[in-house]
Amino acid sequence: MTDQKYMRPGLDFATGKLVEELGELLAALGKTMRWGRDSFNPELPPAAQEPNWHWIEREIDDVLGAIANYRKEAGTATPARTDDAAQAGGSVTQSDADAANAWMRDHLDGGNAPGSLC
Repeated sequence: MTDQKYMRPGLDFATGKLVEELGELLAALGKTMRWGRDSFNPELPPAAQEPNWHWIEREIDDVLGAIANYRKEAGTATPARTDDAAQAGGSVTQSDADAANAWMRDHLDGGNAPGSLC
């Protein structure tokens, strides 16, 4: 989560923040694909270690926050989509989230080497 003292108004800042948060999510996903969902970064102090699946969840929350901020700064409160999902309400449903979580469990579980570099 971003400390509010580091936030700035404006679309350029919001866009940059969204790109940064997407990059952090991609890093978490890539490390998880290589080392497994239950692996963790052994170079972190023990109190800061967490399984990769938890890291992914934190980064997803950060991306969602950055998307909300981007939409606020861009003046688009709702997604500009024209597909069936948008016509049906335009938001992610619980079944969408469940499907995404199932995909991650099935595809990001490689390695499972506890203690390996995440």
